Amino acid sequence: MIYKYRKITDQYTTYTLIQPEDQGLELATIDDWTYVLIPDDSILPVQPAQVQETIESVAVTPELNIQLKIACPSIVHQLTKINQAVNTYIYNYYDPGTQDSFNGLQARRSTPDAVKDIIDSVYDWIQTIMEYYYTKKANIIMLDEPGLVTWDFSQFDATKPDVLLSDLVS
Repeated sequence: MIYKYRKITDQYTTYTLIQPEDQGLELATIDDWTYVLIPDDSILPVQPAQVQETIESVAVTPELNIQLKIACPSIVHQLTKINQAVNTYIYNYYDPGTQDSFNGLQARRSTPDAVKDIIDSVYDWIQTIMEYYYTKKANIIMLDEPGLVTWDFSQFDATKPDVLLSDLVS
């Protein structure tokens, strides 16, 4: 059973849900509501009065399920790691300034089509990486064990276009 409640803080302490014999699992906090999973065969012990009046059982909708997963600390950790990894990988070859310069060249009418085609190859390569990233990100959110999702951006090394900005603007 999933319950939600509000943690209450006064000048002395923060009141939280008392879980039955440490059998519960705090899932996430969303909009000041803390969601806790308590085994169905467990009974909630007597709660602090401050917390008791906020406790509600929750029917998990598909939308709430996704919100809980996205807010779950282990999932947030994995999403942060993969986000850092994809940015580091792409920026190692084409940093944001270089990508902005490519955009500028693409937008100029005077840029030859051959140069625009070369820039397109870079963006096609980045798009392929991003499709892989979004698949892995979805796996992190949807799987029960987000820590088991791995990624390897170096697999795209072999297909990286050999394009330098300095070659295009000279």
